Amino acid sequence: MSIRSAVCAGLLALVLNATAVGHALAADRNIDDFRSGSPHRGLRQEERGSKARSEARLLSVIGGQRRLTITATEIGLADVDAVSTQLEPTGALLNYASSEGADGKLELSYDAGGRKLGLDVSANLSLKVLVADSDEAAVPYSVTLTLTDQSGRKAGATQVVSAPGPQTVDFRLANFPRLDRRRLAAITVVVDPQPAGDLQLSRIWLTQ
Repeated sequence: MSIRSAVCAGLLALVLNATAVGHALAADRNIDDFRSGSPHRGLRQEERGSKARSEARLLSVIGGQRRLTITATEIGLADVDAVSTQLEPTGALLNYASSEGADGKLELSYDAGGRKLGLDVSANLSLKVLVADSDEAAVPYSVTLTLTDQSGRKAGATQVVSAPGPQTVDFRLANFPRLDRRRLAAITVVVDPQPAGDLQLSRIWLTQ
């Protein structure tokens, strides 16, 4: 092979490799990487019950809006125990914490602010939730995914994580056969740690 032919072949291989990488990256679709939102608008619940907050015009959130709800199911000492969340956009983290006498959970909802996502996930294999870290007190914790299509049909699945530390929870979309995956209206993720457990979420995304 001549030098010119070798160079051309090398350039072609680079182009094909870059194209393949580009297609692989394009196959992933971000739901939320927690880089958008106000770090000064955390939630804290000091009694049994729930508290919610929505943020709009979020660039790195599907549909542009995130609704975060925290629920305290048990509060040991009033004015002492609480469950709370805090966003850290610079670190791409959503922190959840519960004090020693508190038990609770967090919920993340994405529906474009009630306008419905209109999301086609028929070509996607799974939805993944990245837990950046969790402590020993948090485990075992459950992660529940609920999908709603444009017709209002819902389907859910729950996975239990028994080990602390970084974890990727993988929900296969083929396990949601009753839904029209070409027209998803809403995505909801609920994380339910054990009492006094702390954890951090880093990303929710669709992948092939």
